[in-house]
Amino acid sequence: PVLVQRMSSQTYPAIDLLPKKETGVLDFLKANPSCDGRGVVVAVLDTGVDATAAGLEKTSDGKRKCIDLIDATGSGDVHVKNEREIAVDQENGKRSVKGSSGRNIVLPAAWNIDGNKVRVGHQLAFALFPSAVKSRVTEARARKWKRELDEHRAGLKKKECDLREEYNAGKKKSDASFDRKSFESVQDAQIAAEEAAQVAKDF
Repeated sequence: PVLVQRMSSQTYPAIDLLPKKETGVLDFLKANPSCDGRGVVVAVLDTGVDATAAGLEKTSDGKRKCIDLIDATGSGDVHVKNEREIAVDQENGKRSVKGSSGRNIVLPAAWNIDGNKVRVGHQLAFALFPSAVKSRVTEARARKWKRELDEHRAGLKKKECDLREEYNAGKKKSDASFDRKSFESVQDAQIAAEEAAQVAKDF
């Protein structure tokens, strides 16, 4: 058996994640406390950065650490071409702006916005999905569409059979009690269902 001892967050050796001691970084910073990168702008190309992480919020001298973020893979997916003026609630001081969809959006109080205008935009979530997710969503929609279409076609078939039995029971075409209009509408609906089935098959 393998015994594993659970370590608390207080005793986790986070300092060992980077070999600062072995490389002499700790001794250097102790002798030169201001040589910690302050005043230096660094560009980082990464596959994903959480700008809200505690270590990326402020520099050692209290300034904002992340100056700008550029999404090189999804930048431009949502075109923020509409400029909206920020409205301020006189009672609670909350700031809000009307989105491009017409919905009122409350802006976080922590946001430091220059001026009284922001740009807004919207995009269908499906358009932002990766190709693998799009394929799964498309297949799920096709299955749902086919299931509903099959149920609809079965209902139309039953309605047609009921109308035929009613007619074959002795009612003539000229008999006013025979609902010929319903019969013809069922046939039209069946034709439309077959056309829809072909579209679903091609889809």
